[in-house]
Amino acid sequence: IKRSLRDYFDSSFDEIIINDKETLKKSKEFVKQFMPSSIKSLKLHKEKKSLFVTHQIESKIMDINNPIVHLKSGGYLVINQTEALVAIDINSGRYTKQRNIEDTAFKTNLEAAEEITKQLRIRDLAGLIVIDFIDMNINSNNLKVERKIKELFYKDRSRVQITKISQFGLMEISRQRIGKSIYETFYNKCDCCSGSGFKKTDSILIHNIISTIRGINAIGNEDNIEIQIDDDFYKDNLKDLNNRVKLMKLSFKINFIKKRQLKK
Repeated sequence: IKRSLRDYFDSSFDEIIINDKETLKKSKEFVKQFMPSSIKSLKLHKEKKSLFVTHQIESKIMDINNPIVHLKSGGYLVINQTEALVAIDINSGRYTKQRNIEDTAFKTNLEAAEEITKQLRIRDLAGLIVIDFIDMNINSNNLKVERKIKELFYKDRSRVQITKISQFGLMEISRQRIGKSIYETFYNKCDCCSGSGFKKTDSILIHNIISTIRGINAIGNEDNIEIQIDDDFYKDNLKDLNNRVKLMKLSFKINFIKKRQLKK
């Protein structure tokens, strides 16, 4: 709790609700050391329903993991984290009421700038962050968005370096990592795709299996071998696999051990 108050609490918060009197007391004592004027923002939860139920905390926690973040205007962000960087794409969505395309882009980018700084802190995203803004033709609008981003990051606890918006609408932000990102805290990488979101097609898997068997056969192996294989994949490709194995005229037997993948 102390770390959350230290790293995230600032004057932009309307209130912080705590459901335990003793914790509230200690939190006020801690906040008094660095933001004495904000003690009044710490309040006790008095509802009969739990804090999480009253304020729908569970659903908001799940929203943190959603790559799509909707903006009030109708636009939205798409946040994708990779090993090398965090990519954020801004889309105007249904925000097309403005006849002036430039004005629509400018207003959407300004709104997105506020939401991006908020999401980076909530999700604990750091390292290289690349933002793809909607293209703006008027240079002064680019400067205003750059200024807005710098103002919003001014109070960030992490060290931040920000580049100007390039001619392609890209801005690079380097943000210091303080702790684990929300993705590292909530998830383990998928055993099947190693976090890429992609898995091999059946034809490629069959090719890999046959190539492995050929390699074992080439070294003169005579011991029977066992190959673990997904149950559904085996059922779908049983005939093809067996036909290919028979054509190789092996000096050993192959036993396919069917293993059902866990649904995640």
